[in-house]
Amino acid sequence: PELRAPKFEVRIHDSDHVSPGYWFVAPYDTNNDWDHDTPLWEACQVGPHIYDNNGELVWSGACLVGNRNSFDFRKIDYEGQKYLSMNVAWGEKYMWGAGLVLDESYNVVQEVSMSENTDSFNQHEFNVINNGKTALYVTQEGKNTEGACIGLGESKTYANTNGFREVEIASKSTIFDWNSLDHIPLNESSYEWPSSPDRWSPGWDYLHMNSVDKFADGDYLISARYTNCIMKVSAEDKSIVWRFGGKSSNFTLEDFEFSRQHHARILSSNTTHTIISFLDNASGSKDGDTSSTSDYSSGMIVSLDLSAMKATLLNRYVRPDRGLTHLRGDFQTLPNGNVFLSWSEHGYQSEATADGKTVMEARFASNRFDTYRAYKFSGFVGKPTEPPVIKTFAFGAKASSLTTICYMSWNGATEVVGWNIFGKSAAGTEAEYLATASRTGFETVFMLDGLIEEVFAQAIDNQGNALGSTAIHTTIVPYDWRAAGFGHTEDVNGDDAVLSSVAELDEDESAYGFSQYQKSMSKPRLPKGVIAVIVMASVLAAGSMSGLAFVLYRRRMYRREEDVDDDEKDDVDVALLPEQKDVQEMIEEEDYLYNAHLKTGLIRDDGLVGIARNAGDERWESHDAHSP
Repeated sequence: PELRAPKFEVRIHDSDHVSPGYWFVAPYDTNNDWDHDTPLWEACQVGPHIYDNNGELVWSGACLVGNRNSFDFRKIDYEGQKYLSMNVAWGEKYMWGAGLVLDESYNVVQEVSMSENTDSFNQHEFNVINNGKTALYVTQEGKNTEGACIGLGESKTYANTNGFREVEIASKSTIFDWNSLDHIPLNESSYEWPSSPDRWSPGWDYLHMNSVDKFADGDYLISARYTNCIMKVSAEDKSIVWRFGGKSSNFTLEDFEFSRQHHARILSSNTTHTIISFLDNASGSKDGDTSSTSDYSSGMIVSLDLSAMKATLLNRYVRPDRGLTHLRGDFQTLPNGNVFLSWSEHGYQSEATADGKTVMEARFASNRFDTYRAYKFSGFVGKPTEPPVIKTFAFGAKASSLTTICYMSWNGATEVVGWNIFGKSAAGTEAEYLATASRTGFETVFMLDGLIEEVFAQAIDNQGNALGSTAIHTTIVPYDWRAAGFGHTEDVNGDDAVLSSVAELDEDESAYGFSQYQKSMSKPRLPKGVIAVIVMASVLAAGSMSGLAFVLYRRRMYRREEDVDDDEKDDVDVALLPEQKDVQEMIEEEDYLYNAHLKTGLIRDDGLVGIARNAGDERWESHDAHSP
């Protein structure tokens, strides 16, 4: 119930050509600063998440990181194992921001500090390489530097400089440290120059580095968004070996251009050619930086001829809805030749075949969430240490038609294909096997005939082996269960003695209420004018207290769950699963128990992820998915 993972809306255009694997996504809330100091509200929504190919939740790690915004969440190779990595913004758990490595049980096994203070943390990259031995990340620092080259005369100005580090994960020692200001002048920036000096750190963001990768020869590849340039940095003397794009490109671009790019990656490299991939955003995001070099964003694969110094566009994968990704995003090549692209805003992402045919699109059902990057990987097996959970609820109006409804889930377990359900019908009896339910998503719903008072479930794999068991759960019954004639008794719906005793109780309560009314009418009463004055004074006092309470409440940095309006909750509420349709019909037939079950949780509003499919949503444009 503490999880409210964002739902995905998914469109599968060609299921036969969608590659296998999971989506690794870290949604963050766009209504608040990404560096918020406390959780947004009680439920865990933002942070690392894993979804399957249909947009069903597999794992939510929101509670693991204290419901904090996280970035660059992905699968990695770590000492021969398939582990996970990400970076987390500063806060209570990680004071200055940190890069984290998680094992297959979602335990943090390594933590790398990525800054010395909050001003120097940069969320763009935490790239674990060399089988988990080292990691690359982007740094930033405000430096006071000469401003003559950008028209500021003899004045100095603060510039928000970038750099990167390679660190050894185990020892935390720095292997390589590089800063842009020593090698890239301010006037290489195509971001709007300041008209007057910046007097305070961090200052003008002249470079905005957003990715770093490493060549086999030891050199590095960096992407500098505000220069429209991708550069190779020498590991030997830290100089710029070559520039691709921007004002001082060493390569001639043959019949294409790009700008405001993200996520540059090395696909292959030798002495004559280097092939790289990157996301061409083609547009900026801030005032004065919105001019575009294309009508839509795209993923690009480019060959760099190191002899002729020419750049050739090999493949281009256009954003399927023909829109612009003004900021963030990434472009990933997959083992089967497909490509996976994150367009960032509202979690929009797509997959395409090597020849450009779009086979899948997905986006968050809520527009309150974005993601910096999203990836797709196969081969990760989640083995959580936390046990699976089960909740059971009783439903029915007659003893002959009682039903026990089971809800089963195991956050992060990837091998579960079904559930063996065990239980006992009355106190003192032995638990026995009742049924096997096929897994139907993050949460499996299954109905059992009769009242099963105690229930537990066993998660099983595709060979029928037990993976883990839930605790024994006592079935929850409606609060007015006994008033309807149930409980630990025989069916009494037709027992005249019981029915008459209930009727007598109602008569007694009515008689008592009437006598109290008569007593109140016989007491002296205040004049209406006096009553009006008292009421008005009470209202004013209550209003003042409410105002004070509101001011105090606003000082808090987050909202409680009950303070979030219903429209906002609807963005993440559980979808009605097929097995629940029968429950809905039963509710309609026996509506006098409906409110009771709302209170006990049978009719659920717990926010566990569901999948919403909406073929008619206006956000899905009708462009040909196969267009290049």
